[in-house]
Amino acid sequence: MKKKLKYNPKIAGKVVLVVILLGLVALLVNGIVKSYQSGRITSNSKQLALEIPDGSYQDYLKIQAGVNENRLDEFDLKDYWKYLNFPNPSTPVNVDILNGVASEDGIDFDNNYQYAGKTGYYTGSEGTVTWEVNVAEAGMYCLLVDYYLPKGGGSNAERQIYINGTVPFSNFDTVTFYRLWHDKEETKQDINGNDLKPAQVEIFKERTEYLIDDTGFISNPYLVYFHEGVNTISFLSLRENLVIFGIELTSIQETPSYEDYITTHKDDKKVQDFSQKIEAQDSVERSSPTLYPLADRTSALNTPSDPVKTKYNTIGGTRWSTVGDWITWEMDVPESGLYQISFRAKQNLSRGLFTGRKVLINGEVPFKEANNARFYYSSKYQVITIGDTNGEYYYFYLEKGKNTVSLQATIGDYGELISDVQKVVD
Repeated sequence: MKKKLKYNPKIAGKVVLVVILLGLVALLVNGIVKSYQSGRITSNSKQLALEIPDGSYQDYLKIQAGVNENRLDEFDLKDYWKYLNFPNPSTPVNVDILNGVASEDGIDFDNNYQYAGKTGYYTGSEGTVTWEVNVAEAGMYCLLVDYYLPKGGGSNAERQIYINGTVPFSNFDTVTFYRLWHDKEETKQDINGNDLKPAQVEIFKERTEYLIDDTGFISNPYLVYFHEGVNTISFLSLRENLVIFGIELTSIQETPSYEDYITTHKDDKKVQDFSQKIEAQDSVERSSPTLYPLADRTSALNTPSDPVKTKYNTIGGTRWSTVGDWITWEMDVPESGLYQISFRAKQNLSRGLFTGRKVLINGEVPFKEANNARFYYSSKYQVITIGDTNGEYYYFYLEKGKNTVSLQATIGDYGELISDVQKVVD
């Protein structure tokens, strides 16, 4: 006679728990194994599912679009964009920079600062300057700032920005204006032939940029509402001195998708039979003096290379882990057209994770997907071409002559080493 099995809830619970634990272990092991796999050929760049994350900037935009302040959480961002229709003024508005008014604690401020034949408003490390701007057409504007960082303490300048007496959203609590750095001279060697770390010196030059999110989550420049008539813009100094040459309120600047970008350039030539390699340590600009060249002997393909002597042949690594920091290289192309861009890179600090980088061409993000280039974990260097999740390479339009290509650290960053930068074409 067969013995009847009795259901024991304690044993059943333990069995279920063991099965769940085994499943979790299997997923973890699978992730680790996959993280070691090499041969990824593209950066798996794609548009972010949520271009503007939850926070005060998203709430600010909803309020400007007419959403009730007490019902902001009821609106999903995707649905919200369907009916969002901001007034987009067509005429830009220039701020009269030299007529700014400094606060009493702005003792170092000077509205007659001369540089390269231009006159700007010098602001010190403390105090506030306020400008009035007369807006003929109410609406949402982007802020284009023409600025210069004179000699100071070596840190980036930081400002808190007020519109009509109020910080409109938390992203304006601290806006960073970066200093520029590069090697003082070509790499020299000691008496034994080892490379000596080059000194870093600051590059002093005027820059014109939109106020935009450094993290890469927001593709377009920040939008700010200005009412018709007289408005005020105030810069509160948080750190370092800063010269403002101009502030322009422009119409909405929207970064296109790659599909729209490549359609715009459908008549431009895809350049064939051309390749150029640039040593990554030979970058022309960096956002920090800590981003100097590094020596890496883990690959004989790194150049220059020596089995014994120290040779600086990479750049980045753990020093390149601060959101907003970037490195810029210069390329010289023989003709205007569409090019592919590759990086020989390694992110070996965090298994199963990726390094996030924003790709800029001549200082601008060409299309939304370029905000989200990913360099995945690998114990070895890989040649990664900027492209999509399907293995298709992206094409970038470059003008004949000199162009710049930059990588800027974004959220999800774990640092990476870059050995060289390549333009690769079919």
